[in-house]
Amino acid sequence: MKLVVFDMDGVLLRGRTILFLAESFGFRHRAVEILGREAPKREITMGLAGLLKGIEVEGFMDVVKGIPLTEGAAETLEALKRDGHRTAIITDSYDLVAEHFRERLGMDRAVGNRLMVEDGRITGGVEMPLNCPSPAGCNSPSICKMEVMKGLAEELGVPLSETIAIGDNAVDICMVKGADLGIAFNPKVPELEEAADVVIRSGDLREILRYTSVK
Repeated sequence: MKLVVFDMDGVLLRGRTILFLAESFGFRHRAVEILGREAPKREITMGLAGLLKGIEVEGFMDVVKGIPLTEGAAETLEALKRDGHRTAIITDSYDLVAEHFRERLGMDRAVGNRLMVEDGRITGGVEMPLNCPSPAGCNSPSICKMEVMKGLAEELGVPLSETIAIGDNAVDICMVKGADLGIAFNPKVPELEEAADVVIRSGDLREILRYTSVK
């Protein structure tokens, strides 16, 4: 049994959650401006969450349900489950979104930034459970996916020597390096390619199944 950990945006999903939301709710220009800032990841995360202030959770989730899965995502998760593996989402996007796709894809765990909700509306606040102290060489100290992966592995009874991590961007480097097998799926930065054991460039997530078979 292995623990197979997925980033969400760009790996399980075709695109970035915040941009789908921005397009639907009319703040794409502001979202792109925040994403383009040279600022700490924590500040960017808080700025983007602020754009969601006042949106009804029901409307938010209606948009989320329409975000397309990466080709082969459902089949990939079915195959992993059939082979007896545990699966998880670790994302610096939002918990509401991650939990929706965890349930939809039949995955074991999902961890993301917690959007604050009050009386059925998003407040614009966000809690970041992925925060951790900045270790030497950490690419993004405010979003420590490696620490989350370690915790999930312990919780699910899987040793780190039986972990696989799949990511596409710089924030995934720590968990891709820390897993027994790190996969860069359509990597957006060269540093992730260098950190990964395997690089896959494909529109179909089923390509990872070549590397997940039981040894």
